[in-house]
Amino acid sequence: MTHERHSQNANRFSSTAQPDRQRVIVLGSGWAGYSLSRDLDPRKYQIVVVSPRSYFVFTPLLASTSVGTLEFRCALEPTRARKGEKQGPQFFQGWADGVDFDQRTLQIEETVEDPLQSVALAKDRGVGDVEGKRAKGRVFEMGWDKLVVAVGCYSQTFGTKGVREHGYFLKDVGDARKIRNRLLSCFETASLPTTSEEMKRMLLNFAVVGGGPTGIEWSAELCDMIEEDMKKLYPELVGYSKVCSILSSLVYGRSLEADQVIRSQSTTSPRKSSACSTRNSATTP
Repeated sequence: MTHERHSQNANRFSSTAQPDRQRVIVLGSGWAGYSLSRDLDPRKYQIVVVSPRSYFVFTPLLASTSVGTLEFRCALEPTRARKGEKQGPQFFQGWADGVDFDQRTLQIEETVEDPLQSVALAKDRGVGDVEGKRAKGRVFEMGWDKLVVAVGCYSQTFGTKGVREHGYFLKDVGDARKIRNRLLSCFETASLPTTSEEMKRMLLNFAVVGGGPTGIEWSAELCDMIEEDMKKLYPELVGYSKVCSILSSLVYGRSLEADQVIRSQSTTSPRKSSACSTRNSATTP
């Protein structure tokens, strides 16, 4: 969504104003915002990117980073990467807190220390017990000639009960870090002599909600991690592990019974893996 104006006063809010060029403010550093900021001609426009995160994340690699196949830096590109070449946009790390379309000004809240800057949001960051306790950053104002809104959307749960309250989303590097730490915590806790058999099965039963590219890819990455890494580090625990994908109203588990259901639905597993409670291998498509 783009808003425009032609005014001589658009640059009055910044000491780095360049009156010979129109200022284009891009909200968001995701696929749309980051790509646009790179494609705009800096000789024609003063490009400004405003985003709570200071990088672009290549989301298809997040599944690999969450299980340790890749390091987090492999999926990131700093928003200021081209600044050293004197071609990159000006960047401010903050939330767009408000827009005045009459005065063509933007209210920006600083987020350098905001703990929510690198994680997926499933609801407004000002709603709820955790978000409601966050300290609001300082707010400053900036004028614009063209405003491009490319902020993305909230993570969707499609009404699946308990996901928003108890699940882990996978949309940013902060989410991938949380998932990696949680996986390690589950295996370490399960390895303790004080952990009961029932608790081991609970800790190592992983449910993936969603059968899209992210859910299926992460399920496959997790199965590979269990088979190739955890089998060596925790050989006594692999038999307790189970990975299930929740697709609509049907639960696809990597057990014998679930494999029969999958075959009856004419679907196949994304890649070969035997990380399941019955150690059955699935066939790649």
